[in-house]
Amino acid sequence: MMPCDESETQNCSVCRPRTLGAEALELEAHLTECARCRLAYEDLRAVVDAVRLASPLYEIPERSYASAERLVAAQNQGLLRRHWLPLAAAAALLVGVALGSWFSRRPGVPPQ
Repeated sequence: MMPCDESETQNCSVCRPRTLGAEALELEAHLTECARCRLAYEDLRAVVDAVRLASPLYEIPERSYASAERLVAAQNQGLLRRHWLPLAAAAALLVGVALGSWFSRRPGVPPQ
């Protein structure tokens, strides 16, 4: 039988439909035998169901969606810009090393 500590952890996952198969069967068996865990599960289930059924207090204005889309687009552009900086630095370093190597091996320039 599943211990109560493990049952409490599983209660949270049962409220989200992720617990399947043997885990779900083991939890159900424990809940039928343990009144304390069954009450905790029922309380948690009632809260989750109430939240899922709740409706928003007000309608979200259309301009809010547009503002959110602009914020996401601006953030994505900033992330893209940040990705170019290390690439540009690496390319500049590579060009510098290549030019330095080329200049150091040019014929006609005595080594120092």
